[in-house]
Amino acid sequence: MRLTNDGEANRLAASAALLRIIFLFSMVGFLASCAGVAPGQLKPVDNGPKFELTSDFSYEEYFSVSGARWRYTLKAGYYQATKADGTGVFYVGPAECFNALVLPSSGWLLHEENFNKVVSTSDCGIYVPLSSSQPPKVFVVIGSGRTLTQGKLQPVHASAVDPVSVTQPTIANAVPNATPLQAGVGAGIAGGIISGIISAEQGNFNFYRNQPDPQALRSVLPDLSDSAR
Repeated sequence: MRLTNDGEANRLAASAALLRIIFLFSMVGFLASCAGVAPGQLKPVDNGPKFELTSDFSYEEYFSVSGARWRYTLKAGYYQATKADGTGVFYVGPAECFNALVLPSSGWLLHEENFNKVVSTSDCGIYVPLSSSQPPKVFVVIGSGRTLTQGKLQPVHASAVDPVSVTQPTIANAVPNATPLQAGVGAGIAGGIISGIISAEQGNFNFYRNQPDPQALRSVLPDLSDSAR
């Protein structure tokens, strides 16, 4: 749909540009502080045990500031122990086993065209602590998977990251006719920083920022206390 009201179009463009910059710079801080761990720094688990997640495991999150609602899903399949640290074991799942979907909501950042769409996927896994008193955690592989760009899920390439899709895919098409200038110089700078961080941390295991309820996740896992030691 083409906007015919120039004033409204400019207002939306300015708002979208501001939102992009805010999300970009907040993501720069997030990525810089949570760069994950390089698999090469972990202890390999040779012929590690594996378990089957017999059905998809999903959990939701609501952001009160924006009104946005998301559903995150771990795909069913086999998860195999490949790496370990001093406190737990990393079980790697099938390719693109993690995805994020936009749920219908009244969020002011979201657009109906993105409702019920998967906007990003990643290779992933589940970190199982040796101590049952500690929560299992979802981790993703930095730089893997696909992200929604121009209406399609496309592979993530650190050298050509769409900074908007990395930080908040659902506003990538907020103003289809916005010019690069309207998108903001700040967004371009932040996007370059994000691309650099992703390139430097490519392949690292990173605990996802939005974790499921620990008891809910543990309830779908078998008893791994013996196999994890």
